[in-house]
Amino acid sequence: PDSVIKLLVEKNSAALGHLCVVGEGVADPSDEYSGRDGLPLHYYFSRCSNINLDMAKMLVDASLEALDARGVEWPSFLPITHTIVGNPRVNDLSGVLEYIGSVNPDSLRLTTENKWTPLHVALQNKDIGIESVRLLLEFWPESIRKPDYMGCLPVHNLCDNHQMNDAE
Repeated sequence: PDSVIKLLVEKNSAALGHLCVVGEGVADPSDEYSGRDGLPLHYYFSRCSNINLDMAKMLVDASLEALDARGVEWPSFLPITHTIVGNPRVNDLSGVLEYIGSVNPDSLRLTTENKWTPLHVALQNKDIGIESVRLLLEFWPESIRKPDYMGCLPVHNLCDNHQMNDAE
């Protein structure tokens, strides 16, 4: 539960900057077969349930540098923003993105080793909403024109998303 996470962070905030592999590692949305090293923020944002804005703010505030992947060795590290936008179970995704953009907008402009932007990843999320897409474009307008390593633009990812919910 969130109260236990909060207690552990209060007692050892340095743990938020510690990379490790738990189980199979953090899933890379751009490569379904690979697990990655991860920070506690990665593991929180890759959970199957109980992801909420207040806990996200607390974890981000406790370790702002964790949002910036440039200080960490590639290829084992996936930008946290990619983990967030790739998980269809993040409650209030647009609220999380808005908060992260307010404290570290550069973290919403990172690419993976295969040149996927947060927008590429978000458009693979079956539950992505229009507000989250608008926010990603607000923080990085040029991302809509960024090709990945195969030449695909974000719109290609959206059109290839076979799990997309058409409700919105």
